[in-house]
Amino acid sequence: MIVNARDGSITIVECKLAKNPEVRRKIIGQIIDYAASLRTLTFDEFHKRWRDRGGPNLENIMVGESPLSLAVSDNLQSSRFTLLLAVDEINESLKQMTVYFNEKTDSTTRGALIELARHSAHGVEVVIPQTFGYEANKPDLDPYAARKAWSQEDFAAWLLKNEPGSLPKFEELMKTLATIECTWGGTKAANPSGVIQFRSGKNWRYPFSLHTFDNATIEVAFADMRKFDFMDEWLEIFAGVAEVNQTLIRSKDFGAYPKIPLKRLSDPIVMKAIIDACEMAKLRV
Repeated sequence: MIVNARDGSITIVECKLAKNPEVRRKIIGQIIDYAASLRTLTFDEFHKRWRDRGGPNLENIMVGESPLSLAVSDNLQSSRFTLLLAVDEINESLKQMTVYFNEKTDSTTRGALIELARHSAHGVEVVIPQTFGYEANKPDLDPYAARKAWSQEDFAAWLLKNEPGSLPKFEELMKTLATIECTWGGTKAANPSGVIQFRSGKNWRYPFSLHTFDNATIEVAFADMRKFDFMDEWLEIFAGVAEVNQTLIRSKDFGAYPKIPLKRLSDPIVMKAIIDACEMAKLRV
């Protein structure tokens, strides 16, 4: 079972009977296997499975100024999960395993237990939950849940300090995109980052993301957009952009995220390609 919280956090739940001796030997490996499979999914793949099982549309739920889907997508990419074991009894061996797991993993991963004890009185059955593991101190100086999403101004400030030559073209790009209702959406990554987003009906789409590591980049989200029927035309828009290898992207069935250095916006071909790609996506999605 998967639980999505209002802050975009993802919890993977596995239910077992604590009295079963297999719990101690297999449960941690089993739930880690689930997490390993989940981290390979794009947001669209995850969202389809979520919706197919009756989950609400995460793109329709707003958290502050951004859709919940943006936070969920960020957590998927970062493999930021809580692994929750739901049992009928929290015994000492399960506690020891949870403490060890939390001590040996970083802040992106937490193990926890929830006991669902059943009680009956006067013909009424009650389930009383108790938890263990959420109180564990994780080694994180900047907890993800406490971070604010990076604003466009934060990203611009990083450019001004670290890559000032890219700032005027970035501002020009965002100003032009605003005229076609493509806007900035901030993420909670460790470094200033965000997406170019637009609304399509009740859903949000993210054709590009922007990152800052050693240098600023703009990432083309072919893998997130490939379910649409205009990908060949979309790829052709980037014909003059060296960083977008058309042969390689087609060989991966568009499952790629090529990165373009932001400083390349000074090339009119690159600037036009990004604007045209946003405009086509907005018109065709």
